[in-house]
Amino acid sequence: MKPWVRRLLWGVAIVLGLPLLLGLLWLLLNRIDADPQPWPEALALPANTLPAEDNPLLALPLASSAKGTLALGDCKADADCFALWRTRLTHLAAVRAANPELGLACEAAAAREGLRYEDPMPEPMTIWGPSPRVFGASQCHTWLLSRALDALAAGDAAQTQHWLARADRVDRAVLSGGRSLQAHMVGLANWHQKLAVLHMAAQQHPQWAAALAPLAVLDGRQLLASQQAWVRVEANYGRVAVDSMRVDVCRGQVEASWFAWWSCTVGAPAAQPEYLTQRFATRWVRVLTILGNADSLPAALPSLNEALLDHAQGWWSQVRHTIPTILDDVAQTAWPGQFERAARVLADAEATHRWLLNPATPRPAISTR
Repeated sequence: MKPWVRRLLWGVAIVLGLPLLLGLLWLLLNRIDADPQPWPEALALPANTLPAEDNPLLALPLASSAKGTLALGDCKADADCFALWRTRLTHLAAVRAANPELGLACEAAAAREGLRYEDPMPEPMTIWGPSPRVFGASQCHTWLLSRALDALAAGDAAQTQHWLARADRVDRAVLSGGRSLQAHMVGLANWHQKLAVLHMAAQQHPQWAAALAPLAVLDGRQLLASQQAWVRVEANYGRVAVDSMRVDVCRGQVEASWFAWWSCTVGAPAAQPEYLTQRFATRWVRVLTILGNADSLPAALPSLNEALLDHAQGWWSQVRHTIPTILDDVAQTAWPGQFERAARVLADAEATHRWLLNPATPRPAISTR
């Protein structure tokens, strides 16, 4: 064989073989998962403690009407919320009239002193998540706020304050007892809507402001505690999702096709589910530690964002744990906004409370979005 042919063949072999060898080396490295570790006790799923008879917001019926849904709609910070929502009062009254059973149950629950709410955690948790039944409580909030808006439109101080106080009781129960992220987000949205109605009432009737001020007080320590609750639930949801990827996805699929065989016997181990679970757990424990040591949620935001957006260090870690690193990087971008949203509600509540105590000062801008 001529030398130039031999050199050509060696060149082709290197060009074709080197990527294959590198790919094989990568695959062998990434099939080695981390050693199993116990799930951190700090991330234990919250236990169900509230009996059904003491959790009336959980059993509320959902509004059903051919006339539409029971919802106020979003209102931007620079919009005239009352003008927008006033156009919906007739519609909301029609939906309420079509759902008397919701009104009776909602108003009875809101009349309870010391009203509590707890979205129950499923046992065991599944990949579908905690499935909180918070939507009845959310519609109860809208029911009560719409009645307050009716009274506000009529200039009735006693009824406006009565229905706002009832809505406030529901909103506090949901925000303090909503342990899933979904319930927590609903609780924050409800608080923003209530603050907007407080603004409307005090703008139109400044003499009501002092009486309304207590409804804007939000306990920052309680808000920190509610963050810790949804963090534990989300941590367990992530753990269950990884377990499902590890156990359920390929069950009965290996013989379905060559692609299924490749994915389940070659690709799935490269996801390193144990390593990914431990990576999730480490991050969430760090977040809980920050929340537990924080004096306030706004002060903790820089540390929380740093912990949540902590990417893998060094190229070797990304080569050695490629797929779990990618999965983790994609997942972690969703979390910082949740803490920032809660901090914004707290800031809006504090600003609203100060303004209600002194309506002569400029009114702070808030948004229900």
